[in-house]
Amino acid sequence: MRDRRIAQALARSAILAALVLAALGSQPAEAQVGLDFHAVTPCRLVDTRHDGGAYGDAETRTYNFHTSIPYTGTGACSTIPSAAALLLTVNFQVSSQMAYLTVYPDDASLPTTSTVVAYYNGHFYVNTAIVPTGSDGGIKVYAQYAGNVVIDINGYFAP
Repeated sequence: MRDRRIAQALARSAILAALVLAALGSQPAEAQVGLDFHAVTPCRLVDTRHDGGAYGDAETRTYNFHTSIPYTGTGACSTIPSAAALLLTVNFQVSSQMAYLTVYPDDASLPTTSTVVAYYNGHFYVNTAIVPTGSDGGIKVYAQYAGNVVIDINGYFAP
C-alpha cells in the first residue's frame, strides 16, 4: 500500500514537472532569462469595492500599471516601472455562484487556466501569481461571474 502511494506521488510530481516545463517552453525567450526580481513594499493596484465597481458576468478589464493605478485609497501604489512580469496577490469575491478569475498578458488571448477559483459568495479567495505583462506592459483580468477584485503587488521582474 505504501509503495503504491509513493508511486502515485512520484507520478503526480512528474506530471507537474512536465506541465511547468511545457509552460516555460511556451514563453518568449526574453521572459525566461535576463530578468531580475525587484521586491516592492506590498501595495494595492486594484480594488473594485472602492474604484471602478464590481466586475459583471464574463467581464474583462485591461490595466497598465506603467501609466496609471486604478486604486486611489490608502495603501495605493505609485506606477510600476517597465516590467516583464508582476508578482501579484489576487483576491476574488464572487457575488452569486462559484466562479473563476484569470489574470494574463493584455496582448494574449484568454488562457484555459484560472488564477483564482471562488466557491462561496461573499468570501474572498486569494492566490499569488507571477503574471507576464503584454508587450506594452499591460495585463487583462477576466471574471467568469460578477464579483469584486483586489490586486496587490509584491514585486516585479525586469531586465
